[in-house]
Amino acid sequence: MKPNASGRERSIVAALSTTGRILPAMHPPDFRWRSVASRPDGLPDALFCDGVEVLRLNQRVDDYVWWVCVDRHVPCERMKDRVCTSYEQGVTGSELWAIRHQDRLRLEVQQQRRLREALKLGSRLPPPELKYGGAPLR
Repeated sequence: MKPNASGRERSIVAALSTTGRILPAMHPPDFRWRSVASRPDGLPDALFCDGVEVLRLNQRVDDYVWWVCVDRHVPCERMKDRVCTSYEQGVTGSELWAIRHQDRLRLEVQQQRRLREALKLGSRLPPPELKYGGAPLR
């Protein structure tokens, strides 16, 4: 499927999706789904970029509504929540989001790794070109 797929194309993919298998896997090749919440069904609920969680699908316990939290790798004020109509729709929408934002996500994850490495090496301050959350200092 094209990264800029139309709503109709996304609907077709969502209609073909099942809980056991999402067809086709649309996320970028270096992104991976994993199950991180202690769910009894073991559904994968978090998408990782280079080992860093960038989004998570959640299900509320009171009304069982699915929602996704994107940009989980940045400070809380930059994270966003979106309601999903089902788990399958959440996975499909999440993968489309990852495709649209993959360059930014890779850059922010790389910047966070460099920041952590610099802090491990004994520096008290981050390098001047880095700031937590991927936003460069200006």
